[in-house]
Amino acid sequence: MQKRSKTKPTGTEHKRSKVRIGKKRYGLMGAVLLVIVITAAVMIRLICDHTEMVEQEKLLDYTTQSSASYEVWLIPNDYVAGEKQGMDENYIRNLIDHVDVTASASYQGSDEADLSGDCTVQVWLRGYQMDDGEKDIIWEKNMGVLTDKPVDEERKQYEITQTVSLKLADYEAAADAAMEELGVSSSLEVAVELQGNLSVKKDGKKKEIPLEAAVYIPLTAGRFQIEHTKDVSGADMLTKEQRIPAEPAQSKLILLGVLLAVFVTLFFILLFFTGDYTTEQKRRKKLDAVFHTYGGQITSLLVYPKEDGTEVYQVDGIRELLKVAEELHRPIFYASEEKPHGRVLYFFVQEEKRRYLYGELME
Repeated sequence: MQKRSKTKPTGTEHKRSKVRIGKKRYGLMGAVLLVIVITAAVMIRLICDHTEMVEQEKLLDYTTQSSASYEVWLIPNDYVAGEKQGMDENYIRNLIDHVDVTASASYQGSDEADLSGDCTVQVWLRGYQMDDGEKDIIWEKNMGVLTDKPVDEERKQYEITQTVSLKLADYEAAADAAMEELGVSSSLEVAVELQGNLSVKKDGKKKEIPLEAAVYIPLTAGRFQIEHTKDVSGADMLTKEQRIPAEPAQSKLILLGVLLAVFVTLFFILLFFTGDYTTEQKRRKKLDAVFHTYGGQITSLLVYPKEDGTEVYQVDGIRELLKVAEELHRPIFYASEEKPHGRVLYFFVQEEKRRYLYGELME
C-alpha cells in the first residue's frame, strides 16, 4: 500500500480574464435585457404622450349688484315721531301717506365686452292665498312698466335705477274693484319688481347674468311689515379654455433615464466581462463537489498504483463507484498522474486483482 496524503487535487492553474458565473449568466442577461426594454418603452410612451392640458384664460372680471329699498312716509300724527319710517319696521296703515320704493341693478366689467339684454321695473297688483307658507297667486294686474332699459352694444358698465312713489289708497281702491269684478276674496299686495337678464360676450365666450330686486307691500291690513329681497352683490369672471400639449413628466423621465443607464451598463458588464465556466473549471467544480460530499470516504494516494495483472473495470461516475465500495466494503482511493495530454485524476476501489475505476481528465 502506498503512503497516504491528505491533500486535494489542484489541477493546472489558469489565469482568468473574465468572471465566470456559469449558466446564471444567461438568466441574468435575459432579466436585465427585459428591464431595459420595459424601461425604454415607458420612456418612449411618456415622451410621445400627446395628452392635452386645459388652462383657463381670463378674459375679464366683472361685478354685479341688485338692491331694493323703500321709505315709508307718514301723515302728521301724535303717535309716531318723525315724518317717515325706515326699512324692516312695523307699520300702521292709517298713519301712512305714501311709500317710496327704489329698485336698482348694475354691472361693472374690467374691460369692454358685448352686452345685450333688457331690464325692466314694473308695478303689480296681486291677489293671493298662502299655501304651506308659499304665496299662491290667484290674480294679478300690471299697473305699469316704470322703466325698460335694453342694451346691445360693447361697453364696460350697465346700470338701471328707478324710484316710484306709491299711494296705498289708490292701489287699495284698484284691488277692491278687481275683487268685485272677479267675485273672489284674497289677500292683497302691491309689488315693485326689477327683473332682467344681461348677456356678457367676449372672444366667443358668453355668460348670462340674472338681475332681480323686489318690494312687496301688503294692502288692507291695519298693521303690517313690508317684504323685500336682500341686496345681492357678486364678482365673477369670463374665461375661455385653452388646450395645450402636456409636458412629459420630467422627474419621471430623469428617474427612468438613470435606471436605463444602470441596466444598460450592467448588461454590457455581463456581456463582455463575464463568461461561462471552461471545461477545466467545470471539472474542477465537479471534483470540489465530490470531495465536499464524499471526502470522508475517499483516501488520497501520492502515486497511482500500476495496473499490471489487474482487471480494470471502468465505472461511470463517482456515485456508481460509491455503490461498488459499499457493496464490497472497500475504501475509495484517489490519486493523480501526469499524462502528455494533461493530468488524470483516478478514483478507484481495489478488490484483490480487480479494480473499479473512475477517471477524470484535467486539461
